Amino acid sequence: MRIRTIAFKWHVEAPIGAVEAVIRQLGFQLKKQSWERKVGGHVLAIEHRARMSSTKRSYFWLRFYQPASSADKTLVSRALSEWFYAVNGHFVTTVNWFQVAFDTEPIRTVHGYKQSSNSSIWTKVDKDSTCFSVYPLYDYFLFEVRNLDIRNGIRHQLYAKWLDEVEFNIQGNEKPDDQIGFNLVG
Repeated sequence: MRIRTIAFKWHVEAPIGAVEAVIRQLGFQLKKQSWERKVGGHVLAIEHRARMSSTKRSYFWLRFYQPASSADKTLVSRALSEWFYAVNGHFVTTVNWFQVAFDTEPIRTVHGYKQSSNSSIWTKVDKDSTCFSVYPLYDYFLFEVRNLDIRNGIRHQLYAKWLDEVEFNIQGNEKPDDQIGFNLVG
């Protein structure tokens, strides 16, 4: 599984002007449509969602990617931890959506997910109303995590666990531990 991007859709209870000041303090530079910062050869980019935002609430996409290669899911952990810690120090922050664009061999099934009839969309819902989806888009696949009520946040700190699980589910396994086996010698 080659990861193209790891993204989080989030909002804060503040106008864009206040959030922009914090973004600049964190070392992000304004590019065409987003603020960007380099992280070990990767790019951490923040895109303001102006059409969704209001004077009291600002929406954003936070994207992590490697322009010339696959995004390193281990490198993203520290960058995201620093980012969310800093932003939460200034504003009430809610993460509404987690999305990963990835390349893989054609998917026949995703273990533990239900396939929609007449389509290549696989979904499952946890007991806490967290919805997981895997589906093709153009020449890649998307893995998304959101709450059934999109206004509610998700536990974004679990993104690495979710990513590991879906990678193993695509391979037909229930969870990463399914790969462990023992040979008993008698």
